[in-house]
Amino acid sequence: FKEDCNTEKKIAAKLKSLIAKSLLLESEDKLRRGLFDIVQNIVLIRDPEDARSFYPRFNLEDTSSFKDLDDNSKHIFRRLYYDYYFQRQETLWRQNAMKTLPALLNSSDMLACGEDLGMIPSCVHPVMQELGLIGLRIQRMPSEADLEFGIPSQYGYMTVCFSNTLY
Repeated sequence: FKEDCNTEKKIAAKLKSLIAKSLLLESEDKLRRGLFDIVQNIVLIRDPEDARSFYPRFNLEDTSSFKDLDDNSKHIFRRLYYDYYFQRQETLWRQNAMKTLPALLNSSDMLACGEDLGMIPSCVHPVMQELGLIGLRIQRMPSEADLEFGIPSQYGYMTVCFSNTLY
């Protein structure tokens, strides 16, 4: 992308200036959405400190760029993605948790509950157990793929269960 159109903010500003010049009319919103889709349709993000380094974008499999790749390339990108998000970051997640969470827990008498749902690093549950943090379970969002609803009687003792989320 050219420097003046490489972010959503810059695209919006450019479109606004074109509208002011009466070059675009009612199709502006459709054009804006299309341009934003193009800017967001990436599988790798350039490191701002090292132009030769790239990182996989979160949920890269949802992009049309990924879907258009051949199977071998998809396999390579998936491997890079899982290595980056679930292997390389593991030590960093644990170190930050052990530095931040004790300070948070000691600053209040409040009972803290850790949000341990969805895609989480493998260190989360051991760290929560080590710190005595209770986990969260949402009955309508079971972690078991073959269940429509979780079974509260099977949840661990150190968890709090809700039937649904607030949103």
